[in-house]
Amino acid sequence: MAVLESSQTQNDTNSDFSKQKIRMRYNTRQNMLNIEQLQHLINDIKHQMRIKSMDSLMKNLYFKNVLLSQHN
Repeated sequence: MAVLESSQTQNDTNSDFSKQKIRMRYNTRQNMLNIEQLQHLINDIKHQMRIKSMDSLMKNLYFKNVLLSQHN
């Protein structure tokens, strides 16, 4: 009887370990997806910042040009 109990305990331990491994794999996959989404978001933000800085630069150049043309 003790052998059966020991065997069942071993099976439960193996089952718990298998569940833990599956959970870890799932979490790893989720983390990879989250990282990928963050990378896309960061790239989108960088792109938006470039657009805004270019837009700002163009406006500044335009106003400087207008001011210069008014003085001449």
